[in-house]
Amino acid sequence: MEYELKYVNVFTTGKDGQLYKDKKGRPFCRVSIKVAEHGDNFVSGLFFDANCPWKVGDKVLLNISKEMYQDKEQLKFEIPRKEDKIAKHLEEINGRVLKIMLMVEQIGKAVVKPVKDDYPDLEKETGLKEGQPHPFDIEDERAVPE
Repeated sequence: MEYELKYVNVFTTGKDGQLYKDKKGRPFCRVSIKVAEHGDNFVSGLFFDANCPWKVGDKVLLNISKEMYQDKEQLKFEIPRKEDKIAKHLEEINGRVLKIMLMVEQIGKAVVKPVKDDYPDLEKETGLKEGQPHPFDIEDERAVPE
C-alpha cells in the first residue's frame, strides 16, 4: 500500500558507532517513520542501502504489519519486492480473466440457442432396447467361415 511519510528518522550506525552492515558486509539503515494511517505510532524497518533517500511528504510503497518484540507489539514495515508486485498484478489479471470468461459464457447462453434433442426414440423406431445388440452384430450360424 502507498503511504505518505509524516516523519522520517534514519539510523546508519549502532550504539557502538559502527555502520550497520549485513552478513555480507553491505551497509543498511534502520528507519523509523510515521504515517497518517497509524497515527502517532512509530513504524520501524530496514532500508538495504547506505543511505535512505526518504523525506517527509514522500509517498512510498510499504507493507506494514504488527509484530511482537520483547513482549511488546510493534509496527514493522517492509519494502515490497519486485516478485511481490508481480504476484499481485498476476492475481489481478487472473481475476479479470475469470470475470471475462464468465461474461462470455453468459453471452453465449443468451445468443446461441440450445441444441434440440429431437432424435427419434430408438425403441419405437427399431424395436431395439438400449443395451441390446444390433441384429447385424449377432453372428449368423450359417455364415461362411473366413
